[in-house]
Amino acid sequence: MKNKILFVTFLLMASVSAWADSFTFGNLEYAVIDSANHYVSVGQGETKPEGDIVIPAEVENGGIKYTVTAIYGYSFSSCSELTSVTIPEVVTVIHELAFLHCNKLTEINVASDNSKYSSQDGVLFNKDKTTLVFCPKGKVGTYIIPNSVRTIDPSAFEDCKNLNTVVIGDSVKSIGSYAFRNCYNLTSVVIGDSVKKIGWNAFGDCNGLTKVEYSSIESLLKIKYDNECANPIYYAKCLYINGKEVTELIIPNTIKSINDYAFNKCQSLTSVVIGDSVKSIGSYAFADCYNLTSVVIGDSVKSIGRNAFSYCYNLPSVVIGDSVKSIGEEAFYYCYNFKTVVIPDSVSTIGKSAFCRAKNIVYSGNAKGGPWGALTLNGIIDGDFVYSDAGKTNLTAYIGDGGDVVIPDAVINIGICAFYDCPNLKSVTIPNSVTSIGGYAFFCCSGLTSIPIPNSVTGIGRYVFAYCSGLTSVTIPNSVTSIGDYVFEGCTTTIYCDFESKPEGWDWHWKGDEYEGEVIWKTATPATETAANAVSIYACGKNIVVENAAEEIRVYDAMGRLVYRDAARHVSTITVNGTGAYIVKVGDVVKRVVVR
Repeated sequence: MKNKILFVTFLLMASVSAWADSFTFGNLEYAVIDSANHYVSVGQGETKPEGDIVIPAEVENGGIKYTVTAIYGYSFSSCSELTSVTIPEVVTVIHELAFLHCNKLTEINVASDNSKYSSQDGVLFNKDKTTLVFCPKGKVGTYIIPNSVRTIDPSAFEDCKNLNTVVIGDSVKSIGSYAFRNCYNLTSVVIGDSVKKIGWNAFGDCNGLTKVEYSSIESLLKIKYDNECANPIYYAKCLYINGKEVTELIIPNTIKSINDYAFNKCQSLTSVVIGDSVKSIGSYAFADCYNLTSVVIGDSVKSIGRNAFSYCYNLPSVVIGDSVKSIGEEAFYYCYNFKTVVIPDSVSTIGKSAFCRAKNIVYSGNAKGGPWGALTLNGIIDGDFVYSDAGKTNLTAYIGDGGDVVIPDAVINIGICAFYDCPNLKSVTIPNSVTSIGGYAFFCCSGLTSIPIPNSVTGIGRYVFAYCSGLTSVTIPNSVTSIGDYVFEGCTTTIYCDFESKPEGWDWHWKGDEYEGEVIWKTATPATETAANAVSIYACGKNIVVENAAEEIRVYDAMGRLVYRDAARHVSTITVNGTGAYIVKVGDVVKRVVVR
């Protein structure tokens, strides 16, 4: 990206320098770029040109004749009513972005074949048509790139919003940066056999792309991409090989490596078998292939790149062969449906968060940094549960299929993310031995409808029940002295609290910003209940009620300011200005009440 920025900056500087010595001829503006040879560049004047324009080969200013040899970058930028341009044969330089945002421009013509440039069907090429320089923004429908083209210049099709299909011929070897960016109505791309390089962001923001087709797996896998947005598969919903949609991918034994971003975000893939000839899997090679449910890694693979399978969250397991020596950072990040993963002792390098949220990692090697984001390393598995200790008191993961779950009586701590994103979970019975529930423990368990919290629990971590949309009610017992933030984020459940008000140990945002349910607090206990006519003080809705007051009633806010004062009466309903804590004093009786 840095090179791109520097290049554009250079063009801008060149343009500023050139236009410093400028003049107007006709309705266009010209800048002297070579005073000795009388060369000028052309651009729009104060009035943006409209319709069909013909750039002259020669212009005159102050009795001097000048030859038009260049069209600089941005020269005709945003000439929104420009429909066609004819370029004289003497023009030798046309910089990229010269016709940026000329959305009605449908045709560019070159006046003569003695020129450095040529045109065909309104599209601009170099003289021998081996380089496609620029496609007018008004191009509509399907465009087939001529077989003579070897290079597609940077930004050549950028902002061609009316293109639907592009067929890239077998002669094309490289596609420049931003070549098809912002072609958001592009639905289908056919990539020729000879393409070896696709530049930075070449297909950026092609959000309408649904189909990308190659002639063979071999032709696809020889392409190198500058980044994920260079790969058209990143946006497409379907990958086609020789006319057939690919869902079950088999990498043939003729392939030695899978390049970075090769199948990044390929939505059509459901299974992948990597042949025994493959030695390396590149970074982000299968990242965001979230429909993948099966992956078999060949016996010859030695390295798995960074984020190679990240966000493949429907993948239940992966078999890593004995040949693998290194696993990159976040290689299987967010593959949270992993239950147990066995890492062979041959692996000596494992990157940070390589197995983030995997339920259990089995590994006896000596790579540093374990468990690399996994919930448990070499845990003890008993039925559907994984524990981190021999006594089975620390429950770190649930690997069952859901339904009605009873946690064993020996458990004291329910670990972080223990039941994370178990959508088939219906109910959970927590034993009286449990004292703490770790953060994210039941996060996104959307099918969970019932989970009684026993009086033994003293601490509940952050986001524990967030997005448990099936919960209708939860009771928090008065044993709970600490609650983390956003515990009920995204929920509509009714929360019954066995407290009169929020304890100090509960986080300020304990419910969460997006909590839409109701919180019901325990009714305040009357200050005195020893006699039938004793003073009774309590909150009722937005009011404070005082019964059987024999002396003057005074109410103070949380800052100690007197906000109400009245004579004694049998029943007094006091309306206060806002919610919060108040102190009510009747004679020797003092009571703190909370209005919500």
